[in-house]
Amino acid sequence: MARRINRRGGKSQLSSSITLILVGILIIIIWGNLVILQCDRPLSTPVACQLTSANLLRQAITLIPPGHLQGAEVQRRHKRRSLNNTYRVILLTKEDRIPLTQGYSMGERKKQEKANQINAFVENTQQISLTIRQDDRWLGYSFGGMFIVAGVFTLVNFLKC
Repeated sequence: MARRINRRGGKSQLSSSITLILVGILIIIIWGNLVILQCDRPLSTPVACQLTSANLLRQAITLIPPGHLQGAEVQRRHKRRSLNNTYRVILLTKEDRIPLTQGYSMGERKKQEKANQINAFVENTQQISLTIRQDDRWLGYSFGGMFIVAGVFTLVNFLKC
């Protein structure tokens, strides 16, 4: 049985609901990342690392060959229209600068702590392994979930009419 839309703006409300739900899903996919840097130095050999980044849709693995990791630094990004800077950790290798995360976020101190941990590991040949984890899934799931809930609420209200 076909449902007639009798009120003004009904199609607009339906498209807004669907848009909110889709934006929420997209936020979860883009921001809901888990990043793990695992570095090993077995028996005082050169450091080898694996950087794994995963979200709901994909997993990407970047291998850093033995002896190529040279350290880490914090990269700052300043937006002209914002008072706040955002930051991310960059892995320094012989050939490249590899971001620990693709996105920038607030919290310079925590980023600097991670960079310091990596630099200390590179310098300390007695330390055999290092694991750095950055789990942003809670942020992506929370923020995206708010959009989904708003979209579902709007959709339910639309369907009641």
